Amino acid sequence: MCTGDRVNELRFTHFVVGTYDRITLAVAREGEKIRNFILGAGWVKQQVNSHFEYLPTETAIAVRQRAEQYLDKVPIYRTKTLAIN
Repeated sequence: MCTGDRVNELRFTHFVVGTYDRITLAVAREGEKIRNFILGAGWVKQQVNSHFEYLPTETAIAVRQRAEQYLDKVPIYRTKTLAIN
């Protein structure tokens, strides 16, 4: 799981935005590892094995800020909704 001190190592590769539910799937590389995040209104989850877990507030803020640095640099795919619980 990504910790606050490793957020600067994240290199986002693309985003999938649900325009209706306003949820974003953000995919990043941390070295050789792929990290998947779900960004919602006021929260961030990270994939851990086959499920997603909420990140602590400080880490969630740092991940969101890091992701924002890549918004104009990587592909953004849009769909009406993401089927994510």
